[in-house]
Amino acid sequence: MLFQGIEFLAFFPILLLVRFILPRNLEKIIIVIASYIFYSWWSLKFVGLLFIATLVDYFCGLLLAKEKSEAKRKLILSLSLILNLGILFAFKYFVWVAGLFGKDLVYSIILPLGISFYTFQSMSYSIDVYRNEIKPEKDFVSFAAFVSFFPQLVAGPIERASNLLTQINSGPVYQKAFIRSGLSLFVWGLVKKVVFADNCANLVNFSYDIYEHQSGIELLLSSYAFALQIYCDFSGYTDMARGIARLMGYELCMNFNIPYFASNIRDFWHKWHISLSTWFRDYVYIPLGGNKCPKYQNYFNIVVTMLIAGVWHGANLTFVFWGLLHGLYIVIYDFCHKRFTSIIPKPLAIFATFHFVLLGWIFFRSETVEKAFSII
Repeated sequence: MLFQGIEFLAFFPILLLVRFILPRNLEKIIIVIASYIFYSWWSLKFVGLLFIATLVDYFCGLLLAKEKSEAKRKLILSLSLILNLGILFAFKYFVWVAGLFGKDLVYSIILPLGISFYTFQSMSYSIDVYRNEIKPEKDFVSFAAFVSFFPQLVAGPIERASNLLTQINSGPVYQKAFIRSGLSLFVWGLVKKVVFADNCANLVNFSYDIYEHQSGIELLLSSYAFALQIYCDFSGYTDMARGIARLMGYELCMNFNIPYFASNIRDFWHKWHISLSTWFRDYVYIPLGGNKCPKYQNYFNIVVTMLIAGVWHGANLTFVFWGLLHGLYIVIYDFCHKRFTSIIPKPLAIFATFHFVLLGWIFFRSETVEKAFSII
């Protein structure tokens, strides 16, 4: 079920009516049922994966809180990580990795909707409980509502338990400001997605499909169009998700903050897909050592984190290259910024940062690395 689809425009008013009629103490159950209906509308057979991830991380959280032995706590956490990453690998990367090793499989695997998001969200809960940053959730229905919360189930933002699960337990907040801003966010997100992203996609698809016959200026303009497309697609969906959540009385985190006006590449990643970039910072970069280590090790940590972030986006060497490129951008910026930041005017810094990002988008959009270099 898509937010811009006719099915959702029928589903959501019915959900609001049901929530209004039924007692407040049924709120969590209603969210779970609605979320599973929303997800199963796309494919009923993959609902089991969502439930398994929820069930395992729920019990892992309870066991982590009870267990005092550090070795056993690590084993419990490993179970959560292996399950979530195993599901993600099996459906998203198995065929691709097999191909890298020369095993051309004759079948393909359907990628379950939203799997990259709900596995990361569920996994972050187990890690936070392991770190004693949050207490485990004892109510299974509350935890199931947190993992499957349908506004952000398919494309984020990736929520932390400290934000969304806390709201689910305390109940929705009904305010006129929430209704007004929720409607505004949803409509603006819908415009971004349907008017800008979808129309830009038509232009980009046409140009990139026949790139050998396009001039340099045509490919450059098409790449600008893709930059607009991917921003309006991702941020538009997030705006719709946040708007829907507000209409239900919940607040999701901001995921995009005018990223193309960033004045450097670090600033860009503070503004682009914020829930994902902070996820990789907290659960990959910092555990690797972060910046609490020698410079060479810090640079290694940055590049590895961005490589993993690239692979997260898709099973293709183009995403690996995109992640590597951004890792190198950050390393070069970190090495040089003290010398040049004070002498480069901010408008020029914004212009340069955007075009470095644009270069990366060419790899992100291309089917192969070779095609990306040809377009460049």
